[in-house]
Amino acid sequence: VPDRYGVVRGAWRHFLPRPDDGSFFADRMTVRLVRPAFPGAKETIYHAHQKVAHRSDPTVRVAMGNHDVTNLNQSLEPLRAWHPIEILHFSFRSVAQLGWKCRGGWWNKPWSELALHQVLMYEAYQAGRLPQYFDSFAVTDELLEAGCADGTLAVDTRLRDVLRVLRTEQGGFAAADASGRARSTFPRADVADDAAYAGEASVLVEIDGIVRAESRVDALEERLASLEHGPLSRLRRLASR
Repeated sequence: VPDRYGVVRGAWRHFLPRPDDGSFFADRMTVRLVRPAFPGAKETIYHAHQKVAHRSDPTVRVAMGNHDVTNLNQSLEPLRAWHPIEILHFSFRSVAQLGWKCRGGWWNKPWSELALHQVLMYEAYQAGRLPQYFDSFAVTDELLEAGCADGTLAVDTRLRDVLRVLRTEQGGFAAADASGRARSTFPRADVADDAAYAGEASVLVEIDGIVRAESRVDALEERLASLEHGPLSRLRRLASR
């Protein structure tokens, strides 16, 4: 990454839950959503979104959810129109995991603004309907077959396969062997996979342009407001008397 840039972005790739049979999530969740919802569709967690990685800076401020980052002198320039980091996102893994989400996190931070999908999940938790809420997202064999046929779903076993290699006899995971060499790596994407990822990330590039335009408008409005209350404004009021 060129030195002038301080932030790179990664796009979410959503993996959908399968019926919760109590097994390890990575063994079950091999169904990837090919066409996520538009970034503004906050009624579902399964919308296109991004995370950020940044250079070190003592004044860095990471936004809620790690979706954006700033620093004191605004020197962390983001590298736009490129999402080199692919983020495998396993948001809903089991009924128990959703319960952990609802007992902590967002709801214990009064300063955070909840998205609609967070509110809906918490309402289901309070009403004792969390298993039904989870099941409404779980992909059955029939849904998987139909989704693969129409191109909305894909089978992606990369995380499952890597973790199976890294699993130790003690039940944990070890990324390196005794000599320090990596025990496994993710397979390289082929042309079709790269094209599919670029298509999913393209909507984030479009949104970035909208956000930049909105930021410029906000900055202009702040500038105009400061001029309206500045010395020239007071002189105009005196001259009009």
